[in-house]
Amino acid sequence: MRKTPYEVSGIRQRTVGRALKLWRERANLSQRDVAMALGYTTAQFVSNWERGVALPPFSVLPKLCRILSVPPKEIIVAVETCQDQMHKAEMEYLTALFKGSSKR
Repeated sequence: MRKTPYEVSGIRQRTVGRALKLWRERANLSQRDVAMALGYTTAQFVSNWERGVALPPFSVLPKLCRILSVPPKEIIVAVETCQDQMHKAEMEYLTALFKGSSKR
């Protein structure tokens, strides 16, 4: 079965989540450290990003780059890759839906 638009957390986790976790660990920071530096009250936000539950808001990306010592281009590439893969999955899902409906 093809991925539905609602099953994209795996895509987010594979693209942005893994990269964020790798960069955070290289910076020797905990999820809580990153969350506090961004002004969040709980590490759950960072955990959600790393697990693919959500993406970081674009507004925090510049500060996240500074905290993690990551060049902005690297985060931009990770987000672009995520968006491209999600778009592809959505198009495949829609195509499959219409192929299925034409058989009726």
